[in-house]
Amino acid sequence: MNNEQIQVNQDEVSGKPVVTASGHRFVEVIVAIQKYHVAMGRPRKEGIQPTFEEQLEHHRLNVLALVAEAIETLDSAPWKPWKNYKEEEVSRPHMAEELADIVFFITALMTNWDIQPYQLEQAILQKVEENYRRIQVGYSKVKE
Repeated sequence: MNNEQIQVNQDEVSGKPVVTASGHRFVEVIVAIQKYHVAMGRPRKEGIQPTFEEQLEHHRLNVLALVAEAIETLDSAPWKPWKNYKEEEVSRPHMAEELADIVFFITALMTNWDIQPYQLEQAILQKVEENYRRIQVGYSKVKE
């Protein structure tokens, strides 16, 4: 996806940045969200490098927000083994919304540490391979 397909415009009413992305690939969405973070000045404005202390503070706040959203995701599904649930008690649209919040804060952390989507993709693929090996041979037999 080229830069013409991802646009950051200013909302006429609120003045806040609005990101639009054509296409539906996940990486493209991540790039669009990262552009949104930069446009909002979090953690940095375009071309301005935050101090290390600012990066650490941004990191702490976004990890806490990520944990809060993970807890909301947990609460969105039946998880208490002592209680009987029905499948219809899980709202998939609400679950998707909570997962989107998690992705939003992950991209904020990526932006904070200047991690590009392809770098995250490589790390995910490596983790998948590592976990697959663990499943095949047993966790205690895999050398890290």
